[in-house]
Amino acid sequence: MIQQQRTTETVDVDGHLPEKLRKTYHDEGFILHEDKKLIIFTKKTNLSTLKQNKHWFANGTFKVCPDDYYPLFTLHAMMTDAIIPLVYALLIGKSAEDYNLFFENVLEQNNFEPESIMTDFETGTIKSVKDMLPNILHKGCLFHFSQAAWRQVQRKGLITKYSEDEFFRLYVKQSIALAFVLLDQIITGFVLICNQFDDDADDLLEYLKKNMDWNWLKEASIGSQIMEYS
Repeated sequence: MIQQQRTTETVDVDGHLPEKLRKTYHDEGFILHEDKKLIIFTKKTNLSTLKQNKHWFANGTFKVCPDDYYPLFTLHAMMTDAIIPLVYALLIGKSAEDYNLFFENVLEQNNFEPESIMTDFETGTIKSVKDMLPNILHKGCLFHFSQAAWRQVQRKGLITKYSEDEFFRLYVKQSIALAFVLLDQIITGFVLICNQFDDDADDLLEYLKKNMDWNWLKEASIGSQIMEYS
């Protein structure tokens, strides 16, 4: 069997894409912005759909980026009971400034009036949303929070304990389930859960405590009413 290797498309020295990547299959323009720091892909109808939606969703992924870009950042909205990506961007970093540049270029296209946005827990994304969309409800994605907690179980060398100790496993799940606790009861709930862990989990608890910043919880309104699966 002969396999053809897919060629890698690259930008030129000014950060411009080849012509074949600048339009959709229907010959619509698909580039909103391009330079050495940022490339944004979308089309006018996508922006119109985004305008009509009051609830946005955003996500960054790092495994599918071409060379020189990191991450791929996407902005989504609800259409016919499904969340679909409407704007794609290739960034060169994941700092708040990188995400600010993305939001600046998108928001200037229309008088967008979103009421909420749901994101993952990337520090740069959180800060950028606070800077660029200060007056909307910022939701944290429970799926991504669960992923982050599980990664910490792995990094802290607690996989065996998680597999063999049913109580430890339960306490970890309870920590994640704090998303469904009333906002004014989260701290009390977290303290109660912490008191059940043994000393082996100190590093994990420090991570959870650090990332459950109580001031940020209030600002982002992460509570039972708004913490949802994306």
